[in-house]
Amino acid sequence: MFLLFVNCFLFFATLSVEGYVGLRDRERVPCLECICEATTACNDIFVCAEKNINVEYWSFAGENIAGGEKNRKSDSNSNYRDCMKDRICILNTMFDYTNKVVKTLKDINCDGIISCADLFGAHKFGLNAKKPGSTFSIGVSKRFDRCEYHGIINVTNNWFPNTC
Repeated sequence: MFLLFVNCFLFFATLSVEGYVGLRDRERVPCLECICEATTACNDIFVCAEKNINVEYWSFAGENIAGGEKNRKSDSNSNYRDCMKDRICILNTMFDYTNKVVKTLKDINCDGIISCADLFGAHKFGLNAKKPGSTFSIGVSKRFDRCEYHGIINVTNNWFPNTC
């Protein structure tokens, strides 16, 4: 039993060190995973990509390439499909997309700080995140509230998109 535990620990420790080669920002991974869990009710980055990242999202993010630029193909659709099969490419796409939106809109929920809640709004609503109709459904907001990494408590009752 102890040997099984040690083997599993070593496998996941190796995965966590080697599994993020090429990732833009490791510190943001828990937030991005929380966003995926909230928006899909599933903690699977590939399900998240399938349900949340369409070609327009990927393009706005900068058309990340799975494995880096050396793997770029002439067909943009092939690049998109390859990216959606690659964990690092998906995370980089989410990072770049939310960064672009937050850079444009700044503090989306007007609480004075840029937090995971702002990235959540950026991911879900894009450049429309500050418009009055940009509100989360109860299920989505409660799943986000239950996620321990998002950095704000009670998005369900404290999300009032507007112009700061």
